[in-house]
Amino acid sequence: MIISKKQTCFIYSPQLGISPTSALGGEVYDRETLTRLAQAGHTIKVLLPKNRPYDRIKNLRISLAPLTHIPARIYNLFWLPQAIKLAWGRKFDLLRIHVPEFFGPGVWVFKQLFPHIPVVGHYHLDENGLMFNLVNRLFLNSHDLIIADSHYLANQIKTKFHIASQKIAVIHCGADVDLLKPGPKNSSLIKKWKLTNRVVILYLGLFIKRKNPSFLIKVFARLKQLHPRIKLIMIGKGPEENNLKILTQKLKLTPDIIFPGPQYGLNKLAYYRTADIFAFPSHNEGFVLSILEAMSAGLPLVVPRTVSFPEAVTHGVNGYLCRPRSLKDWIRHLSGLIRHKKLRQTMSRQARRRAIKDFSWKVCAQKLAKSYQSLLASRS
Repeated sequence: MIISKKQTCFIYSPQLGISPTSALGGEVYDRETLTRLAQAGHTIKVLLPKNRPYDRIKNLRISLAPLTHIPARIYNLFWLPQAIKLAWGRKFDLLRIHVPEFFGPGVWVFKQLFPHIPVVGHYHLDENGLMFNLVNRLFLNSHDLIIADSHYLANQIKTKFHIASQKIAVIHCGADVDLLKPGPKNSSLIKKWKLTNRVVILYLGLFIKRKNPSFLIKVFARLKQLHPRIKLIMIGKGPEENNLKILTQKLKLTPDIIFPGPQYGLNKLAYYRTADIFAFPSHNEGFVLSILEAMSAGLPLVVPRTVSFPEAVTHGVNGYLCRPRSLKDWIRHLSGLIRHKKLRQTMSRQARRRAIKDFSWKVCAQKLAKSYQSLLASRS
């Protein structure tokens, strides 16, 4: 074992991507947590597909697979030989797995050869597909520890796949609270999108059916009748984008619903600061990053009263929890925030305070390191 007196460790972590500009939740999670673990002194060996972008960070050692485009499950054929070679040479303490659904078969083979090397899987989303359930039923129990993004996910894992409670740890995701701070509205965006004296509702996420963006457009159509001076900004991309724009045209809301495309870094921060309310009507999330970012930027949240959302939003404190498919409930709570600026300001302060306390990437990485070290100590 390579753990030092400073309680740092050597981690092998095969990845499909850790791009500096990715907005995909799983990739952002891995990029941010691996970066902070490396900055804390842990050595991390990462295998990436050829030509994938990454930041150069001390203690983050990158090697590249020979191919650029590798299907997720086929990637087992690339990372597993490297893991075996490194393990024979006692070159790492712990195998860290991006998504058990993809890498589960490789984990099973690895544990047959090296049962003494602990494996940690990171579980971000519960799905119901045939392959998803089959792979997890067969291979999830091969992991020594499963990190779930939320208590909701932990319960799903225990119920669906019969995993013992002691093999599951709940560690919430984070946001970059040092970058995503409240601040003045961006004058350029206000001028560009004609937002002067408008209350701005923001959605940021993929345009896919699971995230239910069409529902928000329908809610906005009703809200517009009650509150003419409002705008909706829909940031993202995905297969539903064209359908969302057609729905916007059908409802005659084209001047009032803005589709600026994906936004990153300081541009994304400018949109968070220019918005007044963050609304996110998704059906299913492990623990969605964009609501944590919105909290960090000081936005009150309106989200469904389902899955993991109540773990981030306290109803009436930093936002509202709505009945998932109730137009009436969403309209009522959004109307209250639109009408009452002081209420938005109070919830904004609460949201920012909660993000700093519970949902920073620094806090997340510290909890991960502690979980890894506890697992290693139990094997020593």
